Amino acid sequence: MNKTYKPKLLRISASVFFAMAVFAAAASAQEMTIVYAYGDPLIRSTGGEEFPAEIGAAVVPGDRLMVPRGSGIEIDYEGARIMINTPGEFSADSLFQGASGGGTNREVLRSLSERVERLRGGTSDRDLGAASSTGGVRADEQQGQEYEIDWVGDETVELWREGFYLMEIGDLGEAALAFGEAYDFAEAEEKAEAAYYYGYSAALIGEYAEADRVYTEYQLGPERGELYYLYLISRADVHLHRNRPQQALADVDEALADGDLSPIHRQIALYHRAVALQALGRGVDSRATLRQVAAMNADSGLRAVASAMLGD
Repeated sequence: MNKTYKPKLLRISASVFFAMAVFAAAASAQEMTIVYAYGDPLIRSTGGEEFPAEIGAAVVPGDRLMVPRGSGIEIDYEGARIMINTPGEFSADSLFQGASGGGTNREVLRSLSERVERLRGGTSDRDLGAASSTGGVRADEQQGQEYEIDWVGDETVELWREGFYLMEIGDLGEAALAFGEAYDFAEAEEKAEAAYYYGYSAALIGEYAEADRVYTEYQLGPERGELYYLYLISRADVHLHRNRPQQALADVDEALADGDLSPIHRQIALYHRAVALQALGRGVDSRATLRQVAAMNADSGLRAVASAMLGD
């Protein structure tokens, strides 16, 4: 049976949809958007003018980012996120090189969506990256068609599948709505996994308070294997945005202790570890961890970002 998907429009605040509109505009030109900031960071333009690095501000090639001690920023470029809380001056050009393509998030999405396909008992008829989008409008909407979910078996799993598809075509706001709907539908045995997917998608659009809420309500356990370690890495990111670097450090250290963590997930965890150490005032340890990130080849973007933060 086909059932038209009608998400609960109140699950994500209006401010998030405004932020998504900003992201869509940024993707149409070569510029980054600041999505999180604290302290007194500045942007220095090519003309030498300095202005506050505030949420919503654009960063373009040639700009330099000035991050004093006790400050930090997070920037978005076509879905790739870079968080900087290391004091220093950073070239936007180096960060563009690092963020280009958003490969890190795509690899995480691929890992998770493949798991959902296995749960569904089939293979995906939507290869990752195959869908097209223009200006944030889904291809099926451009053709004047209503998007429908083919409800086969577990409604929660079908909504997970839909959520990952929406992420792949860049519709992160709608993806968060789908994962929120799945969280509501989920039976007791699915609730912790549903909380992870919803929390992960909420964090991607900057809804860290909502991600924190669901991660507090339900937690995955180590018996879930790889999924547990991905959850720890995501929860560490939320801890960092909620100003809890010690908890973030504990989560990534537990994830890093797993010998089977894939290279790209290990690199992401190390990057979060470096950010947490810096926030805890352990600058020497933070730089040592950034050098580990810069020495890894799993994700060239993270490698370039770590090198830029180190000033190499």
